[in-house]
Order: sequence, then C-alpha cells, then structure tokens
Amino acid sequence: MSRLYPYLVAGLPDITFKESKAFDYAHICQRLQEHLIGSDGRLLRLLLIGLQPYRQTPYWYSTAAKSDCRFIQEYFDYDRLLRNAQAVAAAKKMKVEPYDYLIGDYDPTTLPEEFVQVLDKPDILAREEEIDKLRWQKANEITALNYLDIDYLLAYVTKAAIIDRWLKLDKTKGEAFFKLLVSEVRGTFDIRKTL
Repeated sequence: MSRLYPYLVAGLPDITFKESKAFDYAHICQRLQEHLIGSDGRLLRLLLIGLQPYRQTPYWYSTAAKSDCRFIQEYFDYDRLLRNAQAVAAAKKMKVEPYDYLIGDYDPTTLPEEFVQVLDKPDILAREEEIDKLRWQKANEITALNYLDIDYLLAYVTKAAIIDRWLKLDKTKGEAFFKLLVSEVRGTFDIRKTL
C-alpha cells in the first residue's frame, strides 16, 4: 500500500486553516476511498464516521481508543477531552451538573491551558473557530514526523473536514446561524428537564 501514498499525497490540494483553493471535500474523500483498500480503507472509513458529530458516542470513542492506528487513537482522545471540556463549560453557564453529558474519564485539573482560554471566549463564532484551530494543531502535532503514510492522509482528511465546515459559513452567515441556533436552544430546550 505504501507505493500509493506519494501518488495520493501529490494529488491533494494544498490547504491551510483559512485559505484553500480548488477545494472539494466530498471529492477528496471519494478519491481516497477509491484508492485506499484493506486496512487503510477501513481506517479512512472509521475516521469519516468519527468526524460526524452525531456519531461521537461513548461507543465511538471506545472504538477509536482500541484502534491500532496512532492518529485515530490520539486525535479522538484529544477530541473527547475537548468535547467534555465544552460540556462542562456549557453546564456551568446553565448552572447544571455536567456528569450526564461527559464521555469517559474527565479530570478538570488535567485540562490543557489552551482549552480554558478558548472556552472562556464570549463570542460563539470566535470560540468555535479557536476550537477548530486546536483540532487542526492536534492533527499536525500527531503527524509532525509522518510523511507519505496513512496517518498523514488521515490528518489531511481531518483538516479538510474543518475547512469544509468553515467554507460553508462566511462570517455574516455564521454569526446569524449561531445566534439563531442559540436563541432556538434557549427558547425551546431546557437541559435541566433532561436530568
């Protein structure tokens, strides 16, 4: 399989957090799925499942933790910790206990300082952007010494998913969307009723 990596990597468009040209996330994923077979194909499918927020359940995180793929293990362990920190911050604002919303172990004393700083941002859109930057940085950190291997490709797809999310929202639409979402949630859903 390693003979395909240089070909696949060379065919990927350059991406940065905010600027990406000729970018089609769905096409990139489809192309990689066509070429990655066997265990590499299974890892890509596992990653694509994990990048869908509605799939991020305790079972999913347990599956990721048991994966023999370093990128999937480390990235989703970080993602779980970050999501737990978000749940705790949201529960604190709503003055409810967060424990029913946490996945796996959670020790607030072990939170990285950058989580605390990001989660304290009052602007929802800015906070979401900073959270995605943390995810981007973690993908880069895990694969800092990886070139032309499956971990590199998985990190690329992870970062491409982040870009795809932001390309679908410009600043004006994004702010309007988040304000609408927050007002709908505040108006129609009371987390305390689910406890």
